[in-house]
Amino acid sequence: MWDTTNENGDALFLEYYPLDVRLTATIVDYCEKVVALAGTKHFIIDREVNSQAVASEFEARGWGLLCMLDKNQYKNLSDWDVKFIGKLEDGSKVYSGLRENPGEDSRIFVIVEKDSKLLPYWGTTYMEKIAKPIDWPKIYSRRTEVTEQNRRGLLQNESDTKGKACPNENPAFIPIIARMQRRCPFF
Repeated sequence: MWDTTNENGDALFLEYYPLDVRLTATIVDYCEKVVALAGTKHFIIDREVNSQAVASEFEARGWGLLCMLDKNQYKNLSDWDVKFIGKLEDGSKVYSGLRENPGEDSRIFVIVEKDSKLLPYWGTTYMEKIAKPIDWPKIYSRRTEVTEQNRRGLLQNESDTKGKACPNENPAFIPIIARMQRRCPFF
């Protein structure tokens, strides 16, 4: 915690920094709960998750994971050792393979080349077992659509509850993890 005080010792500014929590541990802990409750072992995270550590943790547990790669993690198609695997309905070229120098990186990459722009997806070997790499962009896009529909439904639900912000005040409110989920002291 950092604070700034004046010459009388009165606080002028206070900023609290929570304890450091590793993102990998947070993601894995959450997914372990989902596996225990729902039985699913395949996940799509509609965020740019770049961590080889996350991939390694999912591989070690036998879970499938599909994500996108952050734009800061590559320069061009030559960053991967890929082969052409087909085209999407819109004519975009699709490639699949590993990093040029993978080292311990076991992630499988699917790169869509659309209008001279690259859209790189990555998945674990377990994701490859349940879905063909050529289908990954469509699967990821469908997940993003579902997330957006949930977000719109959440926002509509919030407007219908006339200002009730927390789920315990509205039994019809189903808490979900979404990009735009409202802050609430119970989450």
